[in-house]
Amino acid sequence: MCGIAGFLGRTRADEGDVARALARSLAHRGPDGEGIESLDAGEGRRLALVHRRLSILDLSERGRQPMRDPGTGDWIAFNGEIYNFKALKSRLSAEGEAFHSDSDTEVLLRLFARKGLGMLDEACGMFAFALWDASEKALILAVDPLGIKPLYWRRAPDGTFSFASEIRALLDAGLAERKADPQGLTGYLGYGAVQGPVTSIAGVNSLQAGCFLRVAADGTVEGPKRYWRPPFAHEGADASVRAEAVERLRGVLDEVAREHLVSDVPVSIFLSGGVDSTALASFAARHAKGLKSFSVVFAEAEWSEAEHSREVAGRLGLDHEELTLTADDLLGRLPRALDAMDQPTLDGTNVFVISEAVRAAGVKVALSGQGGDEVFGGYSTFRLVPRALRWARPLSFAPAAGRRAAATALAAVRGREIPGKIEQFLRDGGDALSIYLLMRQVFAPETRARLFPGASGGRSALPQSLERELVAGSAGLDPIDAVALFELRSYMGQMLLRDGDVMSMAHGLEVRVPFLDRRVVDLVSALPGSMKLEAGRPKPLLLDAAAGAVPRSVWARPKQGFTFPWEEWLRGRLKPLGDEAMNDAATWGSLGFEPREVKRLWDGFQERRPGLSWSRVWALIALREWAVRHKVTL
Repeated sequence: MCGIAGFLGRTRADEGDVARALARSLAHRGPDGEGIESLDAGEGRRLALVHRRLSILDLSERGRQPMRDPGTGDWIAFNGEIYNFKALKSRLSAEGEAFHSDSDTEVLLRLFARKGLGMLDEACGMFAFALWDASEKALILAVDPLGIKPLYWRRAPDGTFSFASEIRALLDAGLAERKADPQGLTGYLGYGAVQGPVTSIAGVNSLQAGCFLRVAADGTVEGPKRYWRPPFAHEGADASVRAEAVERLRGVLDEVAREHLVSDVPVSIFLSGGVDSTALASFAARHAKGLKSFSVVFAEAEWSEAEHSREVAGRLGLDHEELTLTADDLLGRLPRALDAMDQPTLDGTNVFVISEAVRAAGVKVALSGQGGDEVFGGYSTFRLVPRALRWARPLSFAPAAGRRAAATALAAVRGREIPGKIEQFLRDGGDALSIYLLMRQVFAPETRARLFPGASGGRSALPQSLERELVAGSAGLDPIDAVALFELRSYMGQMLLRDGDVMSMAHGLEVRVPFLDRRVVDLVSALPGSMKLEAGRPKPLLLDAAAGAVPRSVWARPKQGFTFPWEEWLRGRLKPLGDEAMNDAATWGSLGFEPREVKRLWDGFQERRPGLSWSRVWALIALREWAVRHKVTL
């Protein structure tokens, strides 16, 4: 796991300074080494490749990057892990390829020499890379199928093309202007995270999951193009072979867990005592005797899942350690968590706190059960969206004026400061996507418009390209599979994975997510939606594949999650931070917001007006903190 960056453009006198600025900005992602290469791109243009190294595989200098293929002259700056690299290396060796390192990066270079971009169909892992194709004089950027590793890019008006693992590296190196993107801010207000492919910075794009693009030496961009989509079954698929599907899933999960343990430094596992981490630990423990597990637990009993993680660790024979945090610990880490934000986010603080505690305990690589809810149907949206669709059908026959009147009457009775989701549903009804987005909504369209008069993106707040993709991709799908697509591409893809990457890498911690291996997602996606839900039992496919390793005491208890008492803090110990942020008229004005509306929401939260939850005011506080720290204006 590393940080990568670079730029392609006309020869410039300050090339070395810019490259070093990129490297400095990404140093936290790769504290073990730095590599910078300057390449002749032809016709008076040059390519700078920058790499910051977190040494996980082949700790020697043979694994140093950027890495060159001596046979082709191709270069690569690679961030991530290719989990099936040993199998690929064995096959390539049998075909006559010679290797000089134990690095998965070298395997990727040799695979590209033989397969070109066809290598993306064979490499299983989490990755983002920039590869210079010497024969074609072209730069190729790609990210893994699920978008676990981010990559951002910009083409400047003068034709300079730049990219980096984090947007702030482009800002710090002067390769992007500190100007906010109105569409990015609109998506953030809508869902608590910027919705790609736009970003919070104007002109900077996010390369989306399962996509690649090609950049010619003159800076012309071809793409992005998609090379992978989850192969969801369409309605009417055969659901009679469930036992066979579970057996296949068990085999794939076992193989994936084994490969995710391959490392030249010790690998541990996050253990919450929930379904996902327990199931993952049960597979990993088969291949690692005395596997080290960690739980972040709280001194305050009402927040802690300690008893559940202890039970699981004892059953599986894990070498378990608890890292205890107090409210003071959490609040003390908050300024550093805000410093670590690459884009504004509602949710990343939790990951920062866990990652800092685990890295301080000497852990460099950790397995996580992230993705279990999205892949195996664990969220309430998997049940609520199909139910709401059934309600929406008869509602659609009611006159629009009658629906609006009912919504207005309900709003008056409930007296909410922000339009409620039930009222919006009564008024609008909708298809699977609009209902899903309503359930994930932070600020309603009317509130967004009051707060941010420059809001764009219509009622969905999504970039047009993302909305089109979700509409087209969900056409003809079972509602359960449609929700899975939305979760993978929106909530997980635009928030959870991005936060997971930047907040863990702020501490030089590599987090591996086996449930998001493409082999797992390919298999489960192709199964009928009817297999993925079961009355009275969560994530039945995962539970059955784990063959009893997840006890009833784990799967039958209410889902708890890793949460802080934000409601209490924002009216108490964090109120001074909120007062400063929400009354900062100068910053809100510079972002194009209406300062009086921001202050009104903050005052309403303190007065406990209905509809003003902590998440909404925290979303605004986080946005202001990000803008101030990065000196961003509209």
